[in-house]
Amino acid sequence: MHHETEASFIDEHVRDGYNSNDIKQKLFNAGFTKVDVLYSYGKYGKAAWKMSMKFPITVLNISKLFFIFLPFYYIVVFPLAFILNAIDLHSDNETGTGLIVKAVK
Repeated sequence: MHHETEASFIDEHVRDGYNSNDIKQKLFNAGFTKVDVLYSYGKYGKAAWKMSMKFPITVLNISKLFFIFLPFYYIVVFPLAFILNAIDLHSDNETGTGLIVKAVK
């Protein structure tokens, strides 16, 4: 969901969050001395999320009968999604929809 007029396919609240500079500044203002911020859900993580979450939930919203096929779907998809998430975690993503933050006080 990117606009107020769009419906979220999983019926949860979604909003724009902080970018890396915003969160760094907030943490430094709160007294943290060292802050490391990485973007997650870049190109590879986004693909993994679509395969492992968005597609199954979208199909389940159409028909609950997909529950029968879901275990077989994940037998095929899970290894690839796992690898894509690992690549994403070890990639230097310039942008992404998630932040991994480590701060030291």
